[in-house]
Amino acid sequence: MLNFQGKILEAPVKSEKKALIVFLHGWGADSSSLLDLGHAFQAGVPEAKCYFPNGPRPCEMNPYGHAWFRLYKSSGERLPNEVLQKKAESAASDVAYWIIDVQKNEKILPERTFLVGFSQGAMLSLYAGLSYPKLVKGVVSYSGGLLGKSMWLNPDPFTCYAIIHGDADTVVPVNELHFASQVLGTYKLNHKNIVVKKLEHSINQEGFIKGLEFIQRELVR
Repeated sequence: MLNFQGKILEAPVKSEKKALIVFLHGWGADSSSLLDLGHAFQAGVPEAKCYFPNGPRPCEMNPYGHAWFRLYKSSGERLPNEVLQKKAESAASDVAYWIIDVQKNEKILPERTFLVGFSQGAMLSLYAGLSYPKLVKGVVSYSGGLLGKSMWLNPDPFTCYAIIHGDADTVVPVNELHFASQVLGTYKLNHKNIVVKKLEHSINQEGFIKGLEFIQRELVR
């Protein structure tokens, strides 16, 4: 189970219809890295309480940062994709059960819950949304992807997806967006692909606006 040691932003507006947004940071970062994005999302969804968990393990290349799962062997060689996929699935399971606990404690339903991830956190968000039916209403994936089409997936049309990626990303190439979209399309899941021109491995204003509009739209359905 994920040991939550991150940050929380209380909802700016008290409402009977509370919402929950969980932000998952990238590899080597921490819960603080997406705080500004959380504040910006709350400006458009003021009834949302935002959680920013830290990855449960230290990053092997940055001991001051966190990771959801390791990417490299002790020799510095990248782990094989089939090993990484199992690690991603295991980490997504921890995140999913932690979200269920948060939903119970906050008394917020899955249809008012969203996952927003960047890079490794986006990969986790996709795996969690695809593997645990009715866990969250929507997933916003920034610069993420899937490591393969796993038999472990258990997709449900309840959850919809916004996949946002820069076409100049050299860390996680934009081809990963197209593969993730192909997997989602195979299951006939509601998803939207947004390719941001000249954007590298980051989130810019255009990507932020598209992600926010996606959540706003799904909340009023």
